[in-house]
Order: sequence, then C-alpha cells, then structure tokens
Amino acid sequence: MKQLLPLVLLRYRTCAFLQLSYILEIDARKLAKHKNDLTAFLDQVAASLAHPRRRRWCECYFRGFLLDGQCKSVEPMAARLQAIEQGKNDYEQALQQFLNQSS
Repeated sequence: MKQLLPLVLLRYRTCAFLQLSYILEIDARKLAKHKNDLTAFLDQVAASLAHPRRRRWCECYFRGFLLDGQCKSVEPMAARLQAIEQGKNDYEQALQQFLNQSS
C-alpha cells in the first residue's frame, strides 16, 4: 500500500486522493503512517497558497477529510482532529477560515 499511494497521488492528483480516502477507511494511526506521502502530495496541491498558515490548514483539512467518519463537513472533521490533538487548536474556526479564504 505504501508504494501504491504516491503513484496514485501523482497520477490522479486531488480527485483520486479524495476518492481513495473513502475506500481506505483511514484511522489516525494509518494516517500517521502515511504522513510523508500526504506531505508530498500537499506540497504539490498547496504550492499556490501564498501564506504558510494556509499550507498548514490545508494539511489539517486533508487530514480531517481522510479520517474515519461519514460526515465530511467542517464541524465533524474539526471534532476528529481535536480528539487526536487533545484540544490544542480551534480547528473548526481555522478550517472555516481556510476554506473561505481559499475559495
């Protein structure tokens, strides 16, 4: 799987990566194992984001999107990220701002 993921990412970019998340049922432990793959992918995706904070929240958005859970809206994704990080950030507000500024 680890060798397949970068190939899929490079070939199909964002759409395939997002579709793959539904198939993989990624939990926090699996997501941590693929952190380097995710970082390499996001380096390509976030290259157009001018501010380093946007890059950081882009990564958080993708991590939240890939984690287990049926609902992929900001509030549930923020709650999943909050549970992993033990409340270190206000993920909901930051993700909302990221999405609003990026559109």
